Amino acid sequence: MIHSWTSYNKLPPCQLGVSFVHLLTSIPLLFLRFRYVAVGNEPFLQTYNGTFLSTTLPALQNIQSALIKAGLSSQVKVTVPMNADVYESANSLPSGGDFRQDIHEYMLPIVKLLSDTGSPFTVNIYPFISLYIDSNFPAEYAFFDGNASPVNDGGTYYYNMLDANLDTLVHTLQKNGFGNMPIIIGEIGWPTDGDRNANMEYARRFNQGFMSRIAGAS
Repeated sequence: MIHSWTSYNKLPPCQLGVSFVHLLTSIPLLFLRFRYVAVGNEPFLQTYNGTFLSTTLPALQNIQSALIKAGLSSQVKVTVPMNADVYESANSLPSGGDFRQDIHEYMLPIVKLLSDTGSPFTVNIYPFISLYIDSNFPAEYAFFDGNASPVNDGGTYYYNMLDANLDTLVHTLQKNGFGNMPIIIGEIGWPTDGDRNANMEYARRFNQGFMSRIAGAS
């Protein structure tokens, strides 16, 4: 199987979608059930300087077409894991959320394709990064203990960054006509080394708090 994937990886882009789905259907499914195919990962990161702006949508369309051709489009959904920096807020509150102005025209057709195919919006959220890039960021707001001073957005109170970040995305999707789109958190976590805030205690606190948070979510 590793040899087969290596061979597929050398194919031109126009054939990759069909070849990937052929690989997908070749895997014994006795113990596996594929629900989503992630097309790339965080292609619109600002540090990429626009490298993948014009290729992400065609890649998504290619995989979707291959799934349709293989008769899998009702079982397996395409998605593109995005970094949380694809949206922002003009007023620093969740209700002000919208896609970044420099990628707005690229995000809308991607989100429309996801909506049309019944696929979710996948986002990677790392509250640690806010601590990493901003020494003035309130550390307690990254965790779930309820010790942070809440952010008041028109009567809705946010006691942790994850909830605020997710609602910023919800408002972003609503503002652009996709209020019913399901959202998946693709990546989340906390590092244990490499920064003064990266340690085992903070990682334990964050991960346990996160699990408790989603276990108690309605």
